[in-house]
Amino acid sequence: MKFAIRLSLFACLLSFNFSAQAALDLNSPAAKLVSKLTYNQVNITNEFQAANGWQGFVIQTKKQNSQAIVYVDPTNQYLFSGALLNAQGQNLTQQYTDEYINKVIAKGAYQSIAGTHWFSEGSDQAPHKIYVIIDPNCIYCHMIYQSLEPLSKWPCSSKMKVILITSKKKAGSLL
Repeated sequence: MKFAIRLSLFACLLSFNFSAQAALDLNSPAAKLVSKLTYNQVNITNEFQAANGWQGFVIQTKKQNSQAIVYVDPTNQYLFSGALLNAQGQNLTQQYTDEYINKVIAKGAYQSIAGTHWFSEGSDQAPHKIYVIIDPNCIYCHMIYQSLEPLSKWPCSSKMKVILITSKKKAGSLL
């Protein structure tokens, strides 16, 4: 039953992702400028309205799979890459990166670890929670676990959730 629910949710997410990408107009003058000036070495994965009528784009390199934010001015004549600061000194590029890149990465990471093996120590009512992602085959991860374990023993102070990655069979047998 759980597998069927997860499969249904995954299918819904995929269909939402494809429908969201269908709204992306790769033939717009701004998108064509991005492709032209990057020598078609990037894929445009998202677009958004940036400050002052500028069009923002999330681009992903074809070879290295890294992402960045670039902007096209309202006249579709200039491409800008870098920190876009407003009059108050706020880094808008960082805000856009957090919203359009980091949130997507975090969501994908959460979905990928949702099915992994894990265990928790400490009280569920603890005001502080620590999430530790470790590899059971890594000696350094084991040392981190040993150094953090006493925190979960303090009454009502913290709860530690340990997520085991890589060797799923070994991680499952350790649980």
